Amino acid sequence: MPHCIIEYDQSLDTSIDIENVVQGVQQCALESGLFEPSAIKTRAIACSHCASGQGDSQMLHVRIHLFAGRSASQKLALSESMLAALDAMIPQVPSLSVELVDMDSESYQKRILV
Repeated sequence: MPHCIIEYDQSLDTSIDIENVVQGVQQCALESGLFEPSAIKTRAIACSHCASGQGDSQMLHVRIHLFAGRSASQKLALSESMLAALDAMIPQVPSLSVELVDMDSESYQKRILV
């Protein structure tokens, strides 16, 4: 844990390197010191249909799912550093956002083949 899920307007594929963004999000999560390197999982999902009240649908949103237990200050530091990293990587994207979501470890299930 965490699962870092990047949702972005598919039209950005022509103006950003999404693989670079995935690696940057992964690195930022690692540098936070909150997670074991092997536990960080990052993926990107292109959204073919987006709308915004701002009039411009070009957006990129990072949702970080993590188990509860981090302090409010740790979560704030992570969201601030993630937004700063995104802004440095892709300043041309009009709307960038970061959201942290606490998960219930009692109901989370996973299977890994070894």
